Amino acid sequence: HAVLYLMFDVFKNHDKKKFEIFGFNHSKHKTKLTTEISKHFDRFYDCSDLSDKEIALLSRENNINIAINLTGHTSDSRDGIYQYDPAPIKVNYLGYPGTMGSDCYNYIIADRIVIPKDKKKDFFEKVVYLPECYQPNQAEINLSDINISKRDVGLPENSFVFGCLNNNYKITPDIFKSWMEILKNTENSVLWLLVNEEIAKKNIEKEAEKYGVNKNRIFYAQRLQSKKHLKRLKHIDLFLDTFPYNAHTTAKEAIRAGVPIITCKELLMGQFVENEEIGLTFEWGKWDRLKAVIMKLVYDKELHTKMGKRGRRLAEKTHNWDKCEERTESLYRYVKLNGINLP
Repeated sequence: HAVLYLMFDVFKNHDKKKFEIFGFNHSKHKTKLTTEISKHFDRFYDCSDLSDKEIALLSRENNINIAINLTGHTSDSRDGIYQYDPAPIKVNYLGYPGTMGSDCYNYIIADRIVIPKDKKKDFFEKVVYLPECYQPNQAEINLSDINISKRDVGLPENSFVFGCLNNNYKITPDIFKSWMEILKNTENSVLWLLVNEEIAKKNIEKEAEKYGVNKNRIFYAQRLQSKKHLKRLKHIDLFLDTFPYNAHTTAKEAIRAGVPIITCKELLMGQFVENEEIGLTFEWGKWDRLKAVIMKLVYDKELHTKMGKRGRRLAEKTHNWDKCEERTESLYRYVKLNGINLP
């Protein structure tokens, strides 16, 4: 799960003199990273065979003060645990940046981009803010020993690659139609999608041919180990976001790789991309504008390079928090005192 990679440095660097950190792992999928990260907890429980109620009782037996749900409404989540009151304070953080829609949670940890002040009223949880980006990441990910060419990932060498490595269920008919128009108007371009299911590939290829695009211009990325995935992102020339369900960790990974983003102006992501000048935006439904902004980045090499570099610098600033765990810990202390919102 992406959250494990994002939270690794936070778990590793917690101040053990001030906090006891307990891990309750309810996933049946275990990797080397699971073993590695378990070493950074005071106690780490394998709860994969326990019921929601049993996990909540285990939490209470350990006198947990703050229980943090890192998965939310995502696959393999165990949100039922929080209905059994595993701790006096229950927090929604990171895995699902929307409201859990339940009054059993006291807080959600966010930032002023992902939840603007005027949206706080829409949340069951009380919103508390981290001072910069709410999403942590590993400060250093060494990719120097990994070499992945375009050929290695099945892409033609001299092509312009439009990439969308979001889950394919986020691709709507309107968005896909607009992408086909873009392919038809961009010489030597291909579309790179994260699709594993054969039936999805057949449907995509059927739709492409309906719009007059040769199915051979669509390529499929396989799910890879995290470092290999991050390394291959350099082969994307332009990241195409989806709407209304847009990219999350995937977009941030692309930004970190120096890939400009095209996204919808109405999304909070769109406001962020515009403000930071790390890509271009369009208004939903205005497909001519979408084609125009994409063509601008395809043919304006100087602008494309500037936006990519700006994105990398921004990612380094937000990922390389100085002691990011201290910022998170300050919120934990804050919610423990059960005050009102941070400024």
